[in-house]
Amino acid sequence: HYGLRWGQGRLLSVVSHVDGTGRTHDPATVMTYDRRDWNSFSTDFSADPEPLDASSYQNPSDALEDPADTSHVFVSYSSVGLAEYKNGKLVTRHGVKNSPLTCLVPGRSDYIRVSALAFDAAGNLWMANNGADTVVVCYKADHSWQKYFFSALKGSTEVDHITFDHDGHLWLADKRFAGSHRGGIFCYDP
Repeated sequence: HYGLRWGQGRLLSVVSHVDGTGRTHDPATVMTYDRRDWNSFSTDFSADPEPLDASSYQNPSDALEDPADTSHVFVSYSSVGLAEYKNGKLVTRHGVKNSPLTCLVPGRSDYIRVSALAFDAAGNLWMANNGADTVVVCYKADHSWQKYFFSALKGSTEVDHITFDHDGHLWLADKRFAGSHRGGIFCYDP
């Protein structure tokens, strides 16, 4: 998986390599490029409130700067949930014990599939918690959480894009077509 996104004057990049069975073959990488230098995010995960082995931090799927503070970056992982970084260093991770994010393997904290980050006009961070019963999750600017259940998205495993239009509508792209689940484009007016 490779993801690129322009922030305020820099490129945010996430890189991981996952085969069809979900196995990772390369270390996960989060980097920025400021048109002159590449900088890697720290791999010191000691600030994690629910410490995991560093090898658990695999499969970053998206990175997005906080519009209120560009040194504050959110990174979604298809393994450990949502992480917050400040100046490239981990500040905290949102997992099963400190957020409503759902782990796909009960009793574990290292299979929380989060992707597709987008901020709305009010500074709330929206994301997909893939594979969960309730896929759409919002981390609000006041640091509270809200989940949004949509039967059409229940259990979806491949929501990989979220964006807002000029009218404030949330758009999601679900690329998974499996069994009775049919992916496609989904729109919600919050």
